[in-house]
Amino acid sequence: MPTETVDVTAGFPVEGWDGDGGEVTVGTRAEGRAVVTVHVGPYDTMAETYDALSRWCAGQGVTLASEMWEEYLSDPATDPSTWQTRIV
Repeated sequence: MPTETVDVTAGFPVEGWDGDGGEVTVGTRAEGRAVVTVHVGPYDTMAETYDALSRWCAGQGVTLASEMWEEYLSDPATDPSTWQTRIV
């Protein structure tokens, strides 16, 4: 869950490449079930979506893992009110 400080990793899906030990590292995400929602709007309003996601999970008896990630689906050059961010 975002706080004052977050770790940031940029990732791209790849197959069959294990890195060469240079500045690029290869990692994996944990496998398993995930709760997913899409936030629509500017990034500074995502806290509302995170709050709604947390309330939904609490109502369903779902315990969240510590790893969460966001996928930015929209071109940032477009109208911020239409931006879509997948929260997993």
